[in-house]
This record gives sequence, C-alpha cells and structure tokens, in this order.
Amino acid sequence: MKLKNNYYSVLRYGISKLTVATLLFGVSTTAFASLEDCYQAGEQGLYSKAVEECKPYADNDIKALGLVGSGLSAEKHSVESLPYLEKYIAYYKSHSVDDKLNLALANGIVGNIYYFGSAEPKYPKDTAKGIKYITKGAQLGSMYASNKTLPKNFSISYYWYELGKLNGGSSYSQKSPSYVHQNLASFKKQLPYCIAVGDQMVAQAYLDGFGGLAQDKSEAKKYLAEAIELYKKEDKPTADEIKYCSPPKGSDISLESAEKLYKSL
Repeated sequence: MKLKNNYYSVLRYGISKLTVATLLFGVSTTAFASLEDCYQAGEQGLYSKAVEECKPYADNDIKALGLVGSGLSAEKHSVESLPYLEKYIAYYKSHSVDDKLNLALANGIVGNIYYFGSAEPKYPKDTAKGIKYITKGAQLGSMYASNKTLPKNFSISYYWYELGKLNGGSSYSQKSPSYVHQNLASFKKQLPYCIAVGDQMVAQAYLDGFGGLAQDKSEAKKYLAEAIELYKKEDKPTADEIKYCSPPKGSDISLESAEKLYKSL
C-alpha cells in the first residue's frame, strides 16, 4: 500500500511540517543550504534522502531531528528511529514550545513501536509503555477541540479521542468517556461530515496499524461504512464544517476516496 498520498502519511510524518523556531543550539549560516535540502526532502516525502541530508544536523536542529526520526520510521527502520524520536519528545518536555500536534505525532510513532515490539533486544515489546506514549499523543491531539492551544479542528480531535478509547484504559476509555463521546449521537446528527472525516482517519489507522491498533481490515471497513453513511447525510458540508472539520492538508479524505477504499477491501 502506498502511504504518500493518504492521511496516515500526513499524520505519521507530519513532523516535517514544523512551524516552530528550528534551531536548538545554532547552526552556522554556511550550512543553511544543506538544511534547506533536508527540509525540502522531508516536505516532498523523500524520506531516505531526508534522513541522509538531515542526520548531520540532528544534534543541533529540532526540525532535522524530527525529520530523521520520522524518515527512518517511514522507511521501516523503527529501531533506528526510536533514539531520534525520543530525543525529539524530550526536547519538548524541557522547552516551552507550543507545537503540541507534532509532539502528539512523535508520541504516536514511538508508542506504536513499543506497543508492537521489534526484533531488537534493546527495544522489546512493551504494551504498557506503548499505550503510555499513545495515550499521551491522544491527550495532546485532542487539544484540537480547543482553539486556545491549537487551531480548532473537530474531526482531528474526534480522531485522537477515538484512538484513546480504542486502546482502552486511558482517560478517554468507555469508563471515563470524553466530552465528544458523551455527545457523539448528537454530533453525528448535527455535524455528520465532521465525524465522517474522523471515522475515515480511524479506518486508515486500522489499515496501517497505527496508534496501538493492530492491522484489521474488518474494523477499517466498519469505520469506512459509517463514514460513507455520514458523508451522505448532507449534500455538502456547511461553512462551519469546512472551517472546523477540514481534513489534514495533502490527505485524500472524502466520500469518493472512502467509497473507493471500501470497495477495495
């Protein structure tokens, strides 16, 4: 399955979209062109090239650090990606940087690696540790529900809450449902497009085995079916739904793509 053009690619490798100040310790201006090559490779989804171009600057540049970690993960080198991503997460813990979405993405990738384990003895399967990272990612991602911390996007907020619920045992589990889940029936009636976008993202997570979810075509198909039904409840999204529930940039999230994917499963 090609990941470049689907939501999972945008979600998992969104670290390349960093908008925060990038320098940790300072890099000489003579190296700026090489950093630009690094950034451009990440933006273009050229992950092997991004890793190669960014590695020399990973110790000094937060964006390069994130690109190396996400690039290695994209190229299926999970074990190699962990030290970079964990350092990336640690940086945000010790600095007041308001970039919670990318931190959520990094937590999701690291959690996924620990949750399913690796062949490397240094990083054995640790479900509890994996869920801890994934839940942290869900908590951060859910801040999309409030424009006090991140641009408001109800669909992405619902997606993260749903991942938290599906993993169980988190603050968003069925025992302690989120505000979104407490009012989900109402939201499906009032904002069907918003929930449909979120459901399609959850379906993609099931297909890719992301966020602590084992790859499961039947579960993906279930979420796609609901997304399709919700998409069809109105002819087109309202102005507010477009404003507050738009899919991530570069993703292929729509009724047409959901139907096509559903038929292919």
